[in-house]
Amino acid sequence: MVVVGSSNVAAPDSPANVRASKRTKTSVDIAWDAVDDPYLSHYVIYRGTSADGDFSAVKNTGLLHYTDRHLEGETYYYYVTMVDKFAIESEASDVVNNTAAAPQPPSWVTIEQTSTHKLSIEWQDSLSPYKKRYHLYRSTDGTDYTLIDMPYANHFTDDVMTGGTKYYKIALEDKFEEISDFSEVASFTIDNPVAPTNLAIDRATGRAVTLIWDKIDDENLDGYKVYRSDDGGSTYKLIEISEDTEYVDKNLTPGTWHYKITAKDKFKQESDDSNVVSYVINDLLPYKDTVTVSTAGTPVVADVETTLGRKAIEGSIICLGPGKAQLEFSYDGTTYDNPMWLRPEDYYQISSKKDFMEVSKVRIDSDKDNTQVTLSVI
Repeated sequence: MVVVGSSNVAAPDSPANVRASKRTKTSVDIAWDAVDDPYLSHYVIYRGTSADGDFSAVKNTGLLHYTDRHLEGETYYYYVTMVDKFAIESEASDVVNNTAAAPQPPSWVTIEQTSTHKLSIEWQDSLSPYKKRYHLYRSTDGTDYTLIDMPYANHFTDDVMTGGTKYYKIALEDKFEEISDFSEVASFTIDNPVAPTNLAIDRATGRAVTLIWDKIDDENLDGYKVYRSDDGGSTYKLIEISEDTEYVDKNLTPGTWHYKITAKDKFKQESDDSNVVSYVINDLLPYKDTVTVSTAGTPVVADVETTLGRKAIEGSIICLGPGKAQLEFSYDGTTYDNPMWLRPEDYYQISSKKDFMEVSKVRIDSDKDNTQVTLSVI
């Protein structure tokens, strides 16, 4: 209670609904509601650097707002009083500051795959008049995030070159450079391709093996990876990326070779392994032997399959004499076919196949004792 002369005059009411708006780094608008008082003279705006510290009057005004300019990027606090015609000043209003409250985080984040390497991320647009832009973060493990863009619109297309699960979260930045909390995390998984099935050896001929497998029906498929092992399957090396469902591995050396394949897609993802198949090459390659028909009319059999661990691909037979040599070939291990005669120094090229059956044995006869024939297989 303030005493003026002999009358008791009550202090006027404080301004209500004091608010800060239009904040920038160097200015802020302070506004308040009018005080309904017939003795109103003016309002006084006070400013301080802490909410409970010292304040200094910065402006007297008859208006209901004041723009404080030339600020230095710090946080300032304000309250407003009313002064009446008796020079009586009201209590301070509520205190406000020039620091904007953090904006609300984005919501309703959705993800859609729009093409092979593109994900479309959208979210509900902010209605704040102070919205500036968004901060979009991505993670591949849901823990470590990287800022990938700061779009002004509420959508973004991410070029995705790898598969797996991608995690996204978004924050809103306002014109006062205040940044919201993150939105809820949204994720999208690009599945690995299925593993190839029914890997098999279609043909195995000497130093080469032909692998076949079932085709995978996947629009994102980008080929098959063929792996080979020479240490019993402990370690595998990539030897080919094939677009077909067949691969021929050539120029193999003696040993046991294991094979498996995987599928890869356009996102650089790789499937699980197929089944494993193996192929054995005998140490005797290349094979060369001289067969002697000691007694004419008593054939000698050169067993290519048993000796080499496989059937003949290519080879040659040369008759060294002194007699003619008669040759018959076995294509299935039991049946001999195509008898023919070679004179001394005659040469015969072994066919790789006859009716799709590899040569397994050669039966050699002669019209003279001690006739020699050299058999070579490469």
